[in-house]
Amino acid sequence: MLKPNKDIHKVLISTSSLILGEYESEKTSIQLSFPTNNVNNLRLGENPYSRTYMVITFKNEPDDGAIFLRNLSIYGDYFCTFLSILYGKEFNNHGMLETHGIHRLPTIESNFNEKIQLPQYNFSPRADLNIPLNLEHFKLIEPLLIDDVVSDEFFRMIIAAGKFYNRALRIFPNEPELAYLDLITCGEIISNFNEEKYTGSQLYDEDLLNNFIKISEIDGGDRIVRDLKKRLYQVKRKFVFSLSELLNNNFFNLSEVKEGIAPQINKENINNLLKSAYDLRSQYVHAGAEFGVYITPFSDHNNEVLMATPRGFDEKVNKILSKSPTFCGLERIIRFCLLRLIHKNGVEIHDDLN
Repeated sequence: MLKPNKDIHKVLISTSSLILGEYESEKTSIQLSFPTNNVNNLRLGENPYSRTYMVITFKNEPDDGAIFLRNLSIYGDYFCTFLSILYGKEFNNHGMLETHGIHRLPTIESNFNEKIQLPQYNFSPRADLNIPLNLEHFKLIEPLLIDDVVSDEFFRMIIAAGKFYNRALRIFPNEPELAYLDLITCGEIISNFNEEKYTGSQLYDEDLLNNFIKISEIDGGDRIVRDLKKRLYQVKRKFVFSLSELLNNNFFNLSEVKEGIAPQINKENINNLLKSAYDLRSQYVHAGAEFGVYITPFSDHNNEVLMATPRGFDEKVNKILSKSPTFCGLERIIRFCLLRLIHKNGVEIHDDLN
């Protein structure tokens, strides 16, 4: 009777932020896990070593008769993804503690985080939505995991996009360029969801639309135009349009930038910032431009837009950088878009997402 239950699975996760409380439903339990040795006790408080550990317990049918037991650690990734989106903090999956009636040994590791003062890592709730850092609020997003409230297609999209979002938060302190690229990838996944909604005027500029009209007037022109449109993916335009469309007035009114000190995102600069962010990704991928120092915000400013003048690149890259959002700016855009998509598709999170 004291052996692990084959239906019950436990996974250990952690975050650099301070999460309080607990959560329990019929399908899920999230409880804090406290350190017992003196070394870890000395790390209490907001500092580069601080971690809050949690054990998530969930039910899953046993693999009776299966040759290979399923690795359910992926559920730890799911929980980390949704917790990260909900609270706007980084979460790390350390692995299973108990699964399929077997005790497991997780990997407990955490890196020194010198960016602990930034909103994605510190002990304060995020300014937009201001969801308290208490596990009881997991009820807001749990329906994505346990209820059939969204389509399989939407669930796969959120899982894929959210994975890149949370990974960006985890790796930013040590790999700022790669973290920035992960946020761009997350935005691309969002922009490809329901891509049939885009109109011609949104995907193509005026010159291209006029050329399509001229081509369609010749013999077989309609077929040529259809073929051209299939080849013109217009990824950047989809990226800019889809993300800017998901941002409402509340996003622009609830910045984490310290008022009067640093520039922030607004309705006037959002499209140019998104265009530049995508161009910056291309410059890194194709030309190897290492821009991490510039997109890293000042911890005492939380600036969403660059404050320093770029140096050391060619004129083109310097110009792109000068018009790009910082990691904090792009991260806030991506998280708000993820939350608004979830909110608009049947899982109500917060009135500010209406």
